Amino acid sequence: LGLSICHSIVTEHGGQIYVSSQLGKGATIFIELPIKSSAHIKSLL
Repeated sequence: LGLSICHSIVTEHGGQIYVSSQLGKGATIFIELPIKSSAHIKSLL
């Protein structure tokens, strides 16, 4: 359930989630989010 919620939040913000797993070693989860330009951020303030 937790990863499903995270996926929804990340995709709503234009990002992606990648998962890499190895048997007996566990899983690594990568989250990528886009960076907004400082001009865009200033226009929101």
